[in-house]
Amino acid sequence: MLSPDQSLPATGAGGGFYRLDHEESYLEVLLSPDNQGADLAPGESTVIEVEVSRIAWDAWLHPETGEILPPRNERITPVEGVSLSFAPAGDALVSSADATTDASGRAWVTFTGGTAGSTLAVTAVTADGTNASSNLWLPSDWVYVRTEGTIEAELTSQSHAALQLTVTYSSWDVFFMNRGQGHTISNVSASPAVGALVTWAIDSGNGMVSKFPHYKVA
Repeated sequence: MLSPDQSLPATGAGGGFYRLDHEESYLEVLLSPDNQGADLAPGESTVIEVEVSRIAWDAWLHPETGEILPPRNERITPVEGVSLSFAPAGDALVSSADATTDASGRAWVTFTGGTAGSTLAVTAVTADGTNASSNLWLPSDWVYVRTEGTIEAELTSQSHAALQLTVTYSSWDVFFMNRGQGHTISNVSASPAVGALVTWAIDSGNGMVSKFPHYKVA
């Protein structure tokens, strides 16, 4: 991990430096049944491994523009001592209603399927009160969770004086495995970012731009 007094040079017309601003993280709960996610008949049992990790990364901020870099220096750390509670749906059963993760961030529970389906909800709470949850459905399948998006800007020179800025909006759908392990993206698309507000700034010297200080993309 870099210390807060270190910096990264910024590229592009704005120049300057990004500085390490803070750390961000979230708690991840992964569920792995030993039957590899196959359908579970009523009365049939499988051992489920629960793995709890903290996913953390460094957030770098440009102090002048407020721009934040994509996550850097991602770290995955097992979390020991997490309190787990298990809530099976319907008449499904678990061997214990609660458990605590070991030094590897893991705990195990035996899950027995019920007549109304094989669904298990797991809630994890750390010593500092951070919580997360995950659900297990058998058989396993991909479940749509959310749509994410971002904008990208590309500045090109058309002549000695004219500049062209192309702003693109990209989006994709995020799917998670319904037993809590792994994710994938689908339906990736890109289109012109109509209506984007563009702010121009002169980095140095006495230059001028025709749309200073801002311009709305038509």
